[in-house]
Amino acid sequence: MKRLLGLALVFTLLIGTNAVYARNSNGYGKSGTIIQHVKSLNKSTKWNLVDSIRLNFRTYHPQGMVNIGKYFYMSSVEIIVKPEKFEISQNGYDSTPGKGLGHLFKFNQKGDLISQTTLGDSIIYHPGGIDYDGKYIWVPMAEYRPDSRSI
Repeated sequence: MKRLLGLALVFTLLIGTNAVYARNSNGYGKSGTIIQHVKSLNKSTKWNLVDSIRLNFRTYHPQGMVNIGKYFYMSSVEIIVKPEKFEISQNGYDSTPGKGLGHLFKFNQKGDLISQTTLGDSIIYHPGGIDYDGKYIWVPMAEYRPDSRSI
C-alpha cells in the first residue's frame, strides 16, 4: 500500500537544515532556530508542503521518522490482534496486551524499501518516536496499553 508522508516528511527534512518554513504572524520565511519555531507552533499554524515521497511498501501505522544522509528510517506498529478492554481492571491493567509487531523501515528518497527489521519483545511491540545520536538509532518500545512496561 502506498502512502504520502506529507507533514512528517517535511518536518524531518527541515529539521536537518535547522530551519522551519511555516506561516505565522511573521509570514513565510526562514529565521531563528528550530527551537524558536517549534515553540511558536499552534493549531492555526499554516504549513507549506515543500516535498513529499510516495512510499512503495506497506507502512502499517507509522510512529516516527528520522533522516540520516540519503536514507530515511521509520518506526511503525503492525497490530495483529487489537487489545481488548477488561470490564474490571486485572493485575493493574485495563486491557489485554493484544498482539503485534514493531517495525523499523529504511527507505530511499524514491520511497523504495531498502531494508527492514522487527522491533520489540513479546507483548512489547509498540514503537514510539525515533532519534539518531550520530552513531545509533533509538526507538522506544512499549506494550500497547496504558500503565505498562517499555524498553
